[in-house]
Amino acid sequence: MWHMRKASPTVTGHVVFISDEAGNQYSFPVERGNITLSVLRLTFPLAVGIFYVDGRTDGLPVQPVRVHIRDGVFNEPQGGWIKQFRKYFVIKKKQPNFEMVGREMLKKYQALTQGVTLYFERPDPKKKKVVAAIDFGTSFSGYAYIFEHEPFTVYTHSWTADSIATGTEKAPTTVLVDPSGKFHSFGYEAEDEYALLVDGEMFHDWYFFRNFKMKLYTNKYLRRDSVLRDIEGKQMPALEVFAMAIRHLYKCLVDDVKTRDPDVKRDDITWVITVPAIWSDAAKQFMREASVKAGIDNDKLKLVLEPEAASLYCKALPPDDIQAIAGMKTDHPLARGKQYILLDLGGGTADMSAHHVLKDGCLREIHRATGDALGGSSVDEAFSKLLSDVIGPETLLAFFHDYRQDYVVFMRDFEKKKRLPLDRNSKVVLKLPPSLSQVLKVSSDATIEEAVQKSAHAKHIRVNGENMQLDGDLMADLFKDTVNGIIRYIREMRAHSRLTDVDTIVLAGGFSESLHVREAIQDNFPKALIVSPADPGIAILKGAVLMGFRPEVIKERVARYTYGISYARRPFCEGDPEELLAHRNGETYCDGIFEKLVTIGQPIQRTDVFTLRRTTHLTSRRAKQRRLYTRLFASIEENPEYCTEECFCVKIGEIVRHPPKGGWPDVVKSRIEIKFGETEMSVRIFEEHSKIEYRARVDFL
Repeated sequence: MWHMRKASPTVTGHVVFISDEAGNQYSFPVERGNITLSVLRLTFPLAVGIFYVDGRTDGLPVQPVRVHIRDGVFNEPQGGWIKQFRKYFVIKKKQPNFEMVGREMLKKYQALTQGVTLYFERPDPKKKKVVAAIDFGTSFSGYAYIFEHEPFTVYTHSWTADSIATGTEKAPTTVLVDPSGKFHSFGYEAEDEYALLVDGEMFHDWYFFRNFKMKLYTNKYLRRDSVLRDIEGKQMPALEVFAMAIRHLYKCLVDDVKTRDPDVKRDDITWVITVPAIWSDAAKQFMREASVKAGIDNDKLKLVLEPEAASLYCKALPPDDIQAIAGMKTDHPLARGKQYILLDLGGGTADMSAHHVLKDGCLREIHRATGDALGGSSVDEAFSKLLSDVIGPETLLAFFHDYRQDYVVFMRDFEKKKRLPLDRNSKVVLKLPPSLSQVLKVSSDATIEEAVQKSAHAKHIRVNGENMQLDGDLMADLFKDTVNGIIRYIREMRAHSRLTDVDTIVLAGGFSESLHVREAIQDNFPKALIVSPADPGIAILKGAVLMGFRPEVIKERVARYTYGISYARRPFCEGDPEELLAHRNGETYCDGIFEKLVTIGQPIQRTDVFTLRRTTHLTSRRAKQRRLYTRLFASIEENPEYCTEECFCVKIGEIVRHPPKGGWPDVVKSRIEIKFGETEMSVRIFEEHSKIEYRARVDFL
């Protein structure tokens, strides 16, 4: 039976569900205790009113009651909008003939409201509110934005260059910096300009960065002063390089918005930046600080996890726009009540999560995010290794140093070809630059054809003049390690007790378009329903814009780590690590016991607060004048005993409390609370004796 949650008679910010004649339910926000006819007509253009029916438990027939309307606003019915067992239905006038465009717009809006609850206030023409999203990818980046007064029109940018035939919605994540350390260009422009510098032998003092986003994942000791190396090995502060790229996208987006509406001010824009879910807390904080350094107001900035953005976008699509790759699709695979595994396969990482769509259209994470560096760039690395095996590492290095432009063009050609719909019968033809033959002739006095014949890949590579042909088996072998890694992670997820009955896999991200990836998933999970949006490469970008309107759509996440604090145990116990033993006042104690607040894999809701109480005894006068430290640790173990590397513990922050003027009392009782935000953690310590409260956002850097 359809069931409504209880609430007070007058509500603000809640949702009611209104059914059409087919029994489909659509969610509508109750803003300031009312619903307007204009908002209702966004979903039902022919609506003239609504009525409700209160369920009866005595077996008597129920009577429909029409909701009164005045000046286009529905009056709150008796008992309030939200009442147990109450159902709402739309009243429509006779339907005229719609033109096809109108039908398509209606279908898309209905699919969106049916899949997820979105809060859109009535547009105010005097206010120019915009939600802008930047998808900062390993290989490609782009941006999108939405005006509040037309919330279902997503604008993107077409990036063009002389080196490409048609524009693309994303540009390469490349940054060119001049010898003085100032930003020069980004994307295709940076690549083309750097190629000209190489041709003129003027590139040595310039900095060229590409695929640098992965450094935030691979650097386990990330700090604000961490550095990046460009393709020549020259160093620059990582924070500055990231800020340069984001600043360029930021300025382009603002200019783009102003061309559509010159009255929009920068304060009218809410910003969304995407980050992989498998990133560390430090990497996410680094991305936020780089965005702020780029000029984005921290108070107007939201970080969005990429799998969640892709999930929201796919949920918002009409059923016909969700393609079934394998299995039988009977309805919307991401409708309310559905559970699925989402694979965000991008250029750098494979980001995997599992979601459950709740009755109100919101999402609940049912398995913590997992994955690894298994994106499309790992196939590029496999191709580079193949070249090294064929012509030799020294020759490949000489080709890179002496003919930089030819090297970039050659590798870009492979990157494009690997995205084609390839299978084991497909052959990939690459144009060989003449400079590669020259370098090989100088280094080993051999032709490329001779080098191929001597290699272990002679059966799979054919050289014909200026072309190199790779057969389908060799291409499949280049994908093999990456695909096997993705399959391994999917198996580990499906082995979890919560996912035993989950048979739907949703693919998103540019790398998910690869037939090698899709066929491997089909072969290994033959009973699964495998689906994908028609445009998986920009699913994260467009989903991020939607999440800017409704970040609270994610109601529950799963903890990626076990969190706790360090405390001292008196007296010490046999077996305590010697490095943790301390001596004070003739007593030996263990300073580094892990006290748990949150367990890895534990569900966490947005409103959850995790609390523990600590009592500190201070007997000496000197102790009462010391500062008190509360150190926060994270671990990948469920029940770590000590705050040590052997227990896979890492310190992620601390709060320092200074003694009051007269010193601490003999007994200090404290209540420690932690709360998880969208992508950050806050800590609160309350001292019961002094009523003093300490608050801090955990600094992971």
